[in-house]
Amino acid sequence: LDTKGEPFLSFVRAEFNGTVLGDSQKLDVPLDDCVNFSFTCSFQCSETEHTLNDLAKEPVILTVTEVFPKEKKQKQDRTSVLGQAVLDLIPLLHGESRFSSTVTLHPVPESSTETSTQTGGVTPTLEVTVSVPELLLSDSQLSQSNLLSVTVETAYSVPDAWNPATLPPSIYTAALQIPLTAEKEQILLFSNGILKTGGERETAPRPKKWPLSPRLAPDAQPIPGVFIEREPTDFEDGDLTSVEDSSQCPEAIYAESMYICVSLSNLNYCMYITYAEPVSVQAVREYQAQIESVASQVLDQYQQMFGAAFVPGAEPLDPATTEQRKSRIYGELNCSGKYFAFKEQMKYAVVRIVREKMLRTKAFTDPEQLQAFLSQLYVFLVDEMHAALNKTLSANGEEVQAQTLLDCCQLKHFAREAQLNEDYQLAAHYYQERLSQDQSPSHWFDYGAFHMLMADYLKAEECFQTAVAIHQEHVPSLLMCGILAEMSRRYRDAETFLERATSIEPSSVVAWTVFGLFYLAQENPIRAEMAFLKATKLQAALTRLPEVDSTQTQVEGGQGQEVGDSESLSNTPDETAHYRRLPLPLPNLCVCVCVCVCVCVCVYVLKMAQRALAQELLCPDGGPSSWYYLSLAHLQFLQGQYSSAEISLQEALTDHFQNPDAWALCGHLYYLMKDNKQAVKCYERTLDFVTDSSDPHPVYLRLASIYLQNREYEKAKSTYLRACRSSPSCRTWLGLGISCYRLGEMTEAEDALTEANILNNQNPEVWAYLALVCLQTGRKLEAEQSYKYTLQALLQEIRQLQERFGFGNPCFP
Repeated sequence: LDTKGEPFLSFVRAEFNGTVLGDSQKLDVPLDDCVNFSFTCSFQCSETEHTLNDLAKEPVILTVTEVFPKEKKQKQDRTSVLGQAVLDLIPLLHGESRFSSTVTLHPVPESSTETSTQTGGVTPTLEVTVSVPELLLSDSQLSQSNLLSVTVETAYSVPDAWNPATLPPSIYTAALQIPLTAEKEQILLFSNGILKTGGERETAPRPKKWPLSPRLAPDAQPIPGVFIEREPTDFEDGDLTSVEDSSQCPEAIYAESMYICVSLSNLNYCMYITYAEPVSVQAVREYQAQIESVASQVLDQYQQMFGAAFVPGAEPLDPATTEQRKSRIYGELNCSGKYFAFKEQMKYAVVRIVREKMLRTKAFTDPEQLQAFLSQLYVFLVDEMHAALNKTLSANGEEVQAQTLLDCCQLKHFAREAQLNEDYQLAAHYYQERLSQDQSPSHWFDYGAFHMLMADYLKAEECFQTAVAIHQEHVPSLLMCGILAEMSRRYRDAETFLERATSIEPSSVVAWTVFGLFYLAQENPIRAEMAFLKATKLQAALTRLPEVDSTQTQVEGGQGQEVGDSESLSNTPDETAHYRRLPLPLPNLCVCVCVCVCVCVCVYVLKMAQRALAQELLCPDGGPSSWYYLSLAHLQFLQGQYSSAEISLQEALTDHFQNPDAWALCGHLYYLMKDNKQAVKCYERTLDFVTDSSDPHPVYLRLASIYLQNREYEKAKSTYLRACRSSPSCRTWLGLGISCYRLGEMTEAEDALTEANILNNQNPEVWAYLALVCLQTGRKLEAEQSYKYTLQALLQEIRQLQERFGFGNPCFP
């Protein structure tokens, strides 16, 4: 620092978290030379003062002060602050025990000094070394800790009342609560917000600031080396997220701080209210407690008579032995009087359920109303009994896991079928159940593809990133991470993911083609040409494989139908089945583009598919091919552009009239356009070909459903039966059961409905038709039970809809 061109006396003061740590000795600072203060200070970290949280969000402040000579009548030295520097202690929380740093000394306004840079000199700095006698966090603590970074950036469209012309000078502060533990929260304050008038733009990048009040030196407020980059707003919720809307944000307040990146779009005022537990809930708890008590006593009786009830690894009892033991224990409970005692024990809890949960205090006068109420009561009590037993029964202190009836392949098939029927909540349930059985990267990839269908790109990216975290060389997920990074304009991340994918699997035609398309979008033709050349060479080697029928084309059928899986994004010489059905010969680059389009459609990356289709037009093949029109039709179909898709399909069928996939897509198109007559013609033609379409399951389901609507039950039965043989599901067995019931074939109908019930026992339509079959065959008791389960399934669906939409609070259940 240059004061008056003369040496001066100065000292350094260190502060942390509002506490002065100490002052150095006063030393003469020579001109154009360094001074060694040899100053050491320390402070103690504890759980009450100078905590780890303080280390994360508070810097050490170093202030250099000049000391002037005393005048005759002065009792104390006269001083003037020359400059301030800030030192970040965050390396200590990353596991370092010692580090050194060179910090810039920033001048203080209105002081008698000027920085040397203003006169062409060198910026003044301080050399600082920080050390701790032992690590603040052990390796295990470090692995279990979270370092949260919050940045409060900009609040747009602030109230007009904040206009400085109508208000006195104000301080703008943002605050939010952060949970530290389950019981403790911390309030973060971000002060010194700056109000900007209309027309001013945010600079990018701009430095982040500490979450404290202003320091003496304004340049000491930013965090060293940390900046706010301009980020895309394409995926933000709410209005004013596009470039065109930027002019509608005339005023902005921003206050930055270290730790946690949070975008503030709304300020919500929260009120915490504690409610007493309703008496209806208390009644249910009492009932469950009595169930647990009775179950424990019955279990003790069982074990006294037959030994241990749960033996790990033991074979299950055969049905005859089970029935024999059941009869013996019933006899023992009746003879000993315990059965009557259990009834008396449960009576009060059931009465309380009737009065406090179902609000019934008067006798019924209508027998039908009484019967309906008893049915509802029975269903509710059975449900709560199962809930209580599931919490109670265990083996060796561990919960007994029921063996699942569905494997991962079936769950994926059911999820795709639910997507086809636009039952996306059920599809998500199947994907989640599949993940609960096996969290393999391919299962996370399929769940991410489902979110791509739903256009929930943030959740999709989370799924793909989870897959990569499980297996860092999972090429399909790496490709999708790169594609989504490009969609969110994080181009450097996108290039990193795609480059990683091609390095792991250099023989993947799809990876190199996607890489080339990425570089084309980045206007980097040299690298794009290199990537396409690599893909072309790989494709040239693959096309030497034995050719198949050139009239067949691989395109997925059905809206919402996920035909491919994660392996389709990673095509190696052993995995060519997905595109060996392309019409050959084509130029190698065109084939690469064909493969890429098919794969992108599989995972619903429609923009990338459009980009690839545009490249196919550049292939020297004498104009668009039939494959181009078929792919274009499929893309338009997924985008809901049915009229355009119909025109493209007509062009595709001009050259390849015997393509089953094209006719299947035509059928799906007319089905969704409610033109059942044309849909039936297309579906029937699809099934008449010797070669099946790439995915016949949606063809079977939709054609059979039209037959049912037209009361052509024999045709419906035959079609559903073909679906049950190729890819059985609850929907196929249910359709077969309905067809048989309408034909009067009660035995076959019951068999089919039983199969449907095994695959999904929560489908109310299955239970309803089982009740009808039982009534037709004179089994009234079984019909009543099926009817109760129908109501139970419907009520469960109603409760789910009530939670989503809210339509009141029915007293039952």
